[in-house]
Amino acid sequence: MTIEYLLSMDMLIMLSAFVGSGVIRGFNGGAGANFLTAPVLAAILGPREAVPIVLMLNFITNALIVPPIVHQVNWREIMPLALVAALALPLGAWALFVVDETLMRRIVAGFAVIFSGVLLTGWRYHGRRGRGISLAAGGLAGVLTGAVSMGGPPVFLYLMSGPDSVSKNRAHFVMFSGIVQISAFAVFVGVGAFSERMLWLMAILLIPFCLATWVGTKLFHIASEEVFRRVTLWGMVAVSLAIVIL
Repeated sequence: MTIEYLLSMDMLIMLSAFVGSGVIRGFNGGAGANFLTAPVLAAILGPREAVPIVLMLNFITNALIVPPIVHQVNWREIMPLALVAALALPLGAWALFVVDETLMRRIVAGFAVIFSGVLLTGWRYHGRRGRGISLAAGGLAGVLTGAVSMGGPPVFLYLMSGPDSVSKNRAHFVMFSGIVQISAFAVFVGVGAFSERMLWLMAILLIPFCLATWVGTKLFHIASEEVFRRVTLWGMVAVSLAIVIL
C-alpha cells in the first residue's frame, strides 16, 4: 500500500463513502448504509473485494451499536430470520465469485437504486406475518448479503410491517445483521477472499467508519428520522445511478 495510493482520489472517495455509511448505520442500525459503500467500492475495487470489505467492517462496528440495544431484542422473532439468512448467504457468495465482475458491479449499483427507491416511497408490507413470510424474507436477505452485501431491505420492510416501535425495530435489525455477518465472515475466510491489500484497506477505513457510526448513534436521539431518511436515500440513489451508467 503506497503513499501515492493512500493520497489518491480513489482513497478519498472510499473514505467519504464509509463516513456517510457510518452515520447512516449508527442512526438506523444499518438499513440502507451499504447502499453507499457497496456500489462505490465495487466501482473502484471490483465487487469481489468490495463485498467482503463492506460486510467485515460492518461486523466490527457492531461493537459500537449492539450493547445498548440487546435488552430490546425479541429473540424468538429475530433468530429464525437470522439463521435462515446465515444458511442462505453462501449461495449469494457463490454468485459473487462466478458472475462476471463488470456485470456484478452494475448489479450491486442496480440493487442499491431499486431498494433506495422502495424505501423512498415509504411502502410497507401489510400482509400476514406468518413463519413462511419470515423465512422467505430471511432467505432472500441472506442471498443478497452474500452476493451484493445489501440484504437488509427484505428484513427491514418485514420488521417495519409490525407493531414495534422505531427503536425496537432498529435493535432487531442490528442483531439480525450481526448474526448474518458472522456467517459472512466464516464464508469469506473459508474461501480465502481476503488479500493483503484488502486487509490494509480495512485497517485504514475502520477508524473513520467507527467514528462516523458513533456520530450516527448520537443523531438517532436528536434528528428527525423522516428528514434524515429522505436525504440519505436520495444521495444513495444519485451515487448508484452514476455507477450504473458509467
